[in-house]
Amino acid sequence: MKTYWIEVKFTKGKTLRKDTLSLNDSYAIFCRYMRYSGSPGVQEIVAGFDDVTTGQWNLIEKIVI
Repeated sequence: MKTYWIEVKFTKGKTLRKDTLSLNDSYAIFCRYMRYSGSPGVQEIVAGFDDVTTGQWNLIEKIVI
């Protein structure tokens, strides 16, 4: 069974990490913080499952990897 994870990195140095068995839970967090992509508080969002990174969004430089 896959374990999905998401990390939200803030400009003040804090990181929020959520590990879940449900992709919907991870996606809900992604949507919540992408809504604030124009705000200076959210710097980067990185998501994936197990040991694989599936997406990386740098909201300061507007780069998606």
